[in-house]
Amino acid sequence: MNFFKSFSLLAAVFLPVISLQVSVAQTNNSDKHENEAQLLSFTATQMQMADIQVAQLIPQYMDKRLYAPGEVQANGYTSYVVSPRVESVIVRRHAILGEYVEKGQALVTLFSEEVAQAQALYRISSADWQRAKKVGNSVISESQLLSAETNYIAAFSRLKAYGLSKQAIDAITKNTSSALGEYTLKAERSGTVLLDDFQQGQRVSAGDTIMVLTDENELWVEARLAANNSVPLTKGTKAQVILLASKPSENTTYQAEVIQQAHTIDPKTRTRIVRLKVKNTNHQLHPGLFVDVYFSQLSKNPVLVVPESALLRGADGDWYLYLKQEHLKQEHSKQENSHQGDQHQHEEALEHGESHEQVLSVSLAGELAHDAVLEHQQEQQEPTTFIAQEVELGAVYRVFSEKTQQWLSWREITGVEANSYFAITGAFFIASQGAKSGFDAHNH
Repeated sequence: MNFFKSFSLLAAVFLPVISLQVSVAQTNNSDKHENEAQLLSFTATQMQMADIQVAQLIPQYMDKRLYAPGEVQANGYTSYVVSPRVESVIVRRHAILGEYVEKGQALVTLFSEEVAQAQALYRISSADWQRAKKVGNSVISESQLLSAETNYIAAFSRLKAYGLSKQAIDAITKNTSSALGEYTLKAERSGTVLLDDFQQGQRVSAGDTIMVLTDENELWVEARLAANNSVPLTKGTKAQVILLASKPSENTTYQAEVIQQAHTIDPKTRTRIVRLKVKNTNHQLHPGLFVDVYFSQLSKNPVLVVPESALLRGADGDWYLYLKQEHLKQEHSKQENSHQGDQHQHEEALEHGESHEQVLSVSLAGELAHDAVLEHQQEQQEPTTFIAQEVELGAVYRVFSEKTQQWLSWREITGVEANSYFAITGAFFIASQGAKSGFDAHNH
């Protein structure tokens, strides 16, 4: 029942529109149909009921957004792979997956026979070098002193190559009774543990990945474009990375920047890869997540754009936009000239009759105030008139609406003068009222 009541109310409101239509006079007698246009007028009440809103068509620079699917990747320039440099057995772990570790923090302890031999050799070489320095050239030759120093440096460097820290190497000589063969790998930089695919007691070979550390404050996004997409995306091109949520209003948008693009095509996906860097401010982005990437491409010149909902297509396939007509400007100008003439007459009367100066001034003020009220009421009651204007469509632009929290499609148009006023909403209702009165989109 509510639907029928609302429909009856709209019908009662819009029925008078037919009687308010005005036809434009012929300007060319040889072709009558091509020069006829239909004006559709609406009162303020009707426009409010149909949600017809008017906006100005202003040239502006638009951002043509290029979409590409993307995947979040760890920043390869700030990531660090933890791996043994020699075959070892994992004794115990000190960090777990997802944990944030500081630089120098212990990650995993291993045991290696080769490391035990290297530690023993270092302990001997260090003792020989310390003894040689004490006696000096007075007891041993220069070559013996150089040999002791060289053996010490070689043993120290071997342990460094195995991943031992300087503190761990110094402890070998300070505590000569300690067991040999165990060593601990420590974090070379701060970051989050992204991978720890190992178990305690597992034997690992040299170069096997034990852990991966990365700084999640700045991540990479690899966007994939079609192989035949030749749009130039140079270094520094701005883009938006959108992490989708269950509700559009909960989507998270990040600002990104192009840093690299591949010059080869991925043989598996047959796509072109463009790499971006993004600041992970709220730490919601993690490697492996899929995101939507929109590259920003500003138009070279200002263009005229309107929402696609403001455009209607005629039966002949042409597109139309409803423009507001300013046909009452001349009448307003005549009224203003008339008011100015009345004011001039009152001023002359004041000059010729000083005794009536006070009376004439009060009368003039009252008349001007009364005329202003009438003019304001007339402006409020004047109907708004629209006419269908044929336009040509151009590029499509995606615009985000803060009101609806959705992406809307806008179209570039030509064939309309800049700064014109048009119906940005309610175009369908205007067209429906035109159809009731025999409106023909062909203008025939």
